[in-house]
Amino acid sequence: AVAGGSQLFVSYGQRILVWNDYRNKAIFSEADFIIGQDRGDENFNNKGIFAGDVINYQVTTGGYLFVSANYKIFIFRLPVTGGGSNYQPIKILRSSDNVYWKDDNAPVQFQPCGLAYDETQDALWVSDVDGYRVLRIATPLGDAKVDIVLGQPNKTSLAPNAGQGGPNRVGFGKMWSLALDRFRNLYVVDSGYEGGGNKRILRF
Repeated sequence: AVAGGSQLFVSYGQRILVWNDYRNKAIFSEADFIIGQDRGDENFNNKGIFAGDVINYQVTTGGYLFVSANYKIFIFRLPVTGGGSNYQPIKILRSSDNVYWKDDNAPVQFQPCGLAYDETQDALWVSDVDGYRVLRIATPLGDAKVDIVLGQPNKTSLAPNAGQGGPNRVGFGKMWSLALDRFRNLYVVDSGYEGGGNKRILRF
């Protein structure tokens, strides 16, 4: 669960549940809004805007909700004022579509998983699990450009552990979650969901 302003967000399957004024809710209160499904008893139907499980999500103090699901990153403006299967984000970042390399403006292919938004730099860190790398997308709400790659020697390499075989100081085995602390250090959970990967946390 993550909080943003007076709203609480909880992902469950192919939807996000939203409670208003959550600090004053009674126990067992139903969610005020559901993003991704039309009713509380609907889930796991591959319908709705996410059309798959919500993998990761983050609320920013600047008033945005970032969600990774089904090979896309959905960006919603807060507060959430409605719900339903087609509650619209303000932007969707898609692999090989509207995210580009900063140096040559070519589209970037990636499978987003973990998310960490750096509000100071207006940059979104994204773990690309298929590429065994972490990408930094500058100005994700504007002209989204990848300007930093972690975990690979260059932007075209996609081998696990940076192509060096086993675990090392520069590569990843499987990245699940990302986080930034108040000093803007980036933490990468180099371990797949329920195990796998290198089973470690790296700090940059």
